[in-house]
Amino acid sequence: MRHAFYLEILIVIFFLTKEKYRSILKSFFNDPRNFLSEKSKNFYLKVLSVFYFFLYLKVSFLNYFSFNVHAVDFSIYDWIMPSLFHTGSFYSPACDCNHLGYHQTFILFLTAPLHFLINHPIFSVILHPVVAWLGYFPLKRILKEFKLSNIYQVLVVFIYFNYFGISHIVKNNLHIEVYYLPLILWLLFFIKTERFIGVIGSSLLLFIVKEDAPLYISSTLFASYVFIKRDFRYLLLSIASILFFYVNIKFIIPPFKGTEDYEFVNAVSKYGKDIAGTIKGIISSPIEVLKDVVTGGWVKYVMYFFFLPLTSGFFIIATFPIIFIHSIASSPLMRNMVLYYSAPLLPFLFYFLIDFLSKNRIVFLKFKLSLSARVKGYFLIGILLTSTLIGSGYLTFHSPRFNYSQFVANVEKIPNDKLICAMDSIFPHIGYEKRLLRMSDKCRVGKVDIFIIHGETWLNDLSQDQFDRIIDDVEKSGIYKKNVYKDGFIFYEKE
Repeated sequence: MRHAFYLEILIVIFFLTKEKYRSILKSFFNDPRNFLSEKSKNFYLKVLSVFYFFLYLKVSFLNYFSFNVHAVDFSIYDWIMPSLFHTGSFYSPACDCNHLGYHQTFILFLTAPLHFLINHPIFSVILHPVVAWLGYFPLKRILKEFKLSNIYQVLVVFIYFNYFGISHIVKNNLHIEVYYLPLILWLLFFIKTERFIGVIGSSLLLFIVKEDAPLYISSTLFASYVFIKRDFRYLLLSIASILFFYVNIKFIIPPFKGTEDYEFVNAVSKYGKDIAGTIKGIISSPIEVLKDVVTGGWVKYVMYFFFLPLTSGFFIIATFPIIFIHSIASSPLMRNMVLYYSAPLLPFLFYFLIDFLSKNRIVFLKFKLSLSARVKGYFLIGILLTSTLIGSGYLTFHSPRFNYSQFVANVEKIPNDKLICAMDSIFPHIGYEKRLLRMSDKCRVGKVDIFIIHGETWLNDLSQDQFDRIIDDVEKSGIYKKNVYKDGFIFYEKE
């Protein structure tokens, strides 16, 4: 019960209490070919979507209440939303900065009013898995548009929900890149259905996700112009996307950081600190760049599809900036496309898979098939199974180790004018009304009123030596009273 297994049990019980759902299950066991009926397909899709909705929420809630979320990146984006609503700024104490000076994330304007209604980090705990889950709806529309057989539609949806790349994103808490999953899928759907108004709408939403999004839109629209439809409007919108990218890095981001020119965050490029420097670095090291690209993290995602996406010109052109930008990153996490970094790539993989299946069909449950048809069928099934079962992104269900309500009660006793320095994994659990700093060298002894730590929680990017030095200075200062609580939390309060 502690791991909320009852959620899955309740879903199963709910469906079994409905006569129409029981009859579908009964007919399936009597005759498996009913699995291919429209009625059965809708039933299984509904079961999958509801089950994974609660499963994703369960993972996110357990992460939060077991203190397995951290100030970077969860609290950066979580704090921006109340800041936007109250002050109109992108300030977050999790980075002690105006975050607009690092990333253009205007899409948070859309969620800030909803955040205000709850006014608690639990909103962000819910938001992240729900946005990832919402990719199901454009995916289902794409499947229908390609007229795939019902069994393929169910299998592809199952793969999406259970895919290791999606699991990586879901279990790593709130990050702005999660919006790429549903929005790029919607863009691909509107391109497929030739609905230009939808293409514009989804592109506009993608524009405000992050500053690199216009590059991904531009390459996608150019690939669409070359391989799908020679619509000159796609070409114009592709060029406009590049211009929007330029506006972002030239006029929007630098002023908020206080610099004249746009500078990359540390994780972005190993070849330079800005675009001009990176271009020079790439030109001067072509062999190293090529090596980085062919060994980048994108390879493992394509490998699970037997490298078949590389046979698609549309896939190669559309994903080129995604693959290239991540491959030359200085951060191993970004380069390997773990955590949330795979979010812009995954929609293209699923779109390719659907397109491939539509062109290589096999009629299931027809036993008189040629050898080539059977081999093709087994090969396609192999793609589906291996892309689902291979990978290292299994969802983790953390056990809540601490008395959360007691911790919150202790924090609420702290006057709002006191400056608190908290470890990364503790930071997200302290209310917006408090004055906060992430534990770092900025937490000066004498300046900070209260230090909050726990020996068993996550240090994140703070090294153990840094942590030990800070706490050693606090204890040696003689001006802090040490309060140790039953479940291991320690409050150093200035006397």
